[in-house]
Amino acid sequence: MINVTDISLVKKYRYLLQFSEDDFRDKVVRPLFLRLGFKRGDECCGIHEEGKDCFFVETNKLLDRTIYAVQTKKGNLKKTKEATKNVVEATTQLKTALATKIVILPSKEKVLPDYVILCASGEINKTAKDFICEQVSDQRIKFYDRDDLIPLIDQYYKELWLGIDADKMPYLRKFKEYLSQFNENSIVSDLIPTDSKLTVVTNERYVPLKVCFTQEFKRKYKGQIISEPKIHEIPAESLLKRNGAKFLILGEAGTGKSTILKRLSYVLCEQPIESGSSLIIPILLRTIDIIDNSQSLLDICYEAVQRISSLDKACFTSEDLAKGNVIILIDALDEEEKAEKIRQLIMKIEDFASSYPLCKIIITSRNYAYIKNLAELSLYEELRMSSFSLAQAKKIAERLIKGRSLPKEFTQEILRKLQDVHGLDLNPLLVTVFVATSEYSRKDIPANITELFKKFTEMMLGRWDSNKGINQQFHSNVKDFLLRKLAFQMHDKKEVSINEEDCINVFATELRKRGQKETDVDRLIHETLYRSGLFRCVEGRVEFRHLLIQEFFAGRGIPCSDIIPMKIKDPWWKRALVFYFGEHPSDNLALEKVIKESSFIDPFEQFQAAITVGLSLQACYLMETVDKKPLFEWVIVNLSSVNEDVICNDENLKKRFPLMLFIQYYLFGRDSVASDLIKEYISDISSNLLNNNILSNDRIKFWLIVGLIESGNLEEAEEYLKDFHPEDKRLLLALHLGCFLIDKLKIFSKEKQNIAGRICNKLADQIAPLRQQVIDEFRTELLEVRKDKLIALEHKAEKDIES
Repeated sequence: MINVTDISLVKKYRYLLQFSEDDFRDKVVRPLFLRLGFKRGDECCGIHEEGKDCFFVETNKLLDRTIYAVQTKKGNLKKTKEATKNVVEATTQLKTALATKIVILPSKEKVLPDYVILCASGEINKTAKDFICEQVSDQRIKFYDRDDLIPLIDQYYKELWLGIDADKMPYLRKFKEYLSQFNENSIVSDLIPTDSKLTVVTNERYVPLKVCFTQEFKRKYKGQIISEPKIHEIPAESLLKRNGAKFLILGEAGTGKSTILKRLSYVLCEQPIESGSSLIIPILLRTIDIIDNSQSLLDICYEAVQRISSLDKACFTSEDLAKGNVIILIDALDEEEKAEKIRQLIMKIEDFASSYPLCKIIITSRNYAYIKNLAELSLYEELRMSSFSLAQAKKIAERLIKGRSLPKEFTQEILRKLQDVHGLDLNPLLVTVFVATSEYSRKDIPANITELFKKFTEMMLGRWDSNKGINQQFHSNVKDFLLRKLAFQMHDKKEVSINEEDCINVFATELRKRGQKETDVDRLIHETLYRSGLFRCVEGRVEFRHLLIQEFFAGRGIPCSDIIPMKIKDPWWKRALVFYFGEHPSDNLALEKVIKESSFIDPFEQFQAAITVGLSLQACYLMETVDKKPLFEWVIVNLSSVNEDVICNDENLKKRFPLMLFIQYYLFGRDSVASDLIKEYISDISSNLLNNNILSNDRIKFWLIVGLIESGNLEEAEEYLKDFHPEDKRLLLALHLGCFLIDKLKIFSKEKQNIAGRICNKLADQIAPLRQQVIDEFRTELLEVRKDKLIALEHKAEKDIES
């Protein structure tokens, strides 16, 4: 918090005196009066000043209007034996102001001011006040000098004092050092033994990341002008110069959202000192830093820069705030699960933004339903993390393995296989984890994402002691057990942080139950909590450094399979359950129990369960094929048994946006059928399912083809499409979209991309009317996902819709 009592009165006096008369009016008096609740009047300055610098209007509850004309003066106004030139000039200006009518717009009414206030940046002594009152002889005069203004500034405009002794360079140097060194920003890369101890946001290690947005463009198709969406990619660093002040970056786990914010901060920390007062100050915050903090965002920012700089003074001024020379970067909005708390946080941000509209605010979040639910974010330009390319993955790997024995020829093929790791797309976190662990074993990549993260966390839990050579280290399995217990408790409560004392109590209780000595308990807690590198501990709160890591331990911490039928319907548990079945890759009985015991209140729960079962089944690499087939068939049946109605309850919306709803239905379900099982057994599976007359044969065939496409079996998909002629052409539209993404965005071999492009061309004529309908629906009204369902938002400006 900005503590005004820590700044001496003498410093405040001196600070006010350094302003020119114009700056005193514009940077002190005017903002203060606005903070006091006055409304800004029309300015009357310069050659037509007529005795007043500006005026303000106040309206009471009875709608009575009071007009205050304000005249500002630099320095002291004192009279001893004779009136000084400054006092005489002020007297003349006050007389003129009292006698001059003010034009009130838009009515153009001319009225005299009710009061004229003389504000001075120095002292107005009693003799000067008496002289002015005697000369003017009007009761409407009020005086405010430094001693009157300072208490008001302390209460209503305390950020003005940030300019006292403000020094930007110490903060920028310390912040750059903080971002460069191995701390919480280097969750994985500090495991890479290299000579250059630098994090992935530094110039030496950073691999450029991109974000994308969608705009419409028009083109001619068969003699008609049609509109189509076009995806634009821009370098993440270009956000610093992009027009606009509010940005929301959405992306899945591990795609580099946090890295982007840290990279933007790093770039700003490297601004040349010659920039002087125009230096932009980056302030990096976590959602958890703000969400339960009762202070204003400005106070939170002030404390954040003080923590970094270790100085008891600010590094930015009120002028920096007014000019937009401060950028607020807020990470991980999704780590707060309660929408109401997020709304409160956004309102706190909006309070700051309304006072300082030129300051950029960039927020990151996973693309979760309860985030998309928030209409309060509609003012933010939405950007999405671009798909991670093979070229980017290779750059990360090459920079991380520099100086290591991992063969370069091994890298490209491994990265191709990495994108097929079940449950997670290829992204920077996955690549870095793999490279960090690959030297420990020269085997192929782990069979699933759980095995990959297990290798990583085993390193994290044991690496500190082994690197430091400490004896009597505890086995990492004990620490792993504690983390599973803690993560399950947190995830079950849908929490992403825990009080540090409560965390220690959880660990201590579990260890004492198992007969650990008290000295061993303290040591083990310290090694697990503070040395493992898996936690972030800030101001008495503890959280896993990445939600994905919490999900990893929570899934593996599920005490028994009996609770899975209840969790399988909840999207919050989806990835954690994938980790659970990755830990139990042969447990067909647990999945069979889910199928037998799960009861669904509505089709939405049925749809969510089918998605999670499908993803979990992909993680079960040791399950026998004979057990997998009926489970996979269950997924296909349940996806086919529901339709796009599962993501929308609004009948009016269903009529107005049928294609948008159907596309969301397809996008939600497609990953759940991306199984290699389908390539070999599609004939058997389709034969079993198509004999069921209750279900739509077209829907079953559709999801089977989706499975072929998403699992990369494009040749088989192309062959199967030859006999697929559905009445519902929306099915073909979704297949076209899937192939389009492979052809243009996903990491596939050139051969497979060519096949995907060929499929798109074959389907183009059949879906042409639907493509235009999608564009029309897109233009009509903006839809948002709320709790995995679609709703329509109120009409927005065309610019907002296009972005």
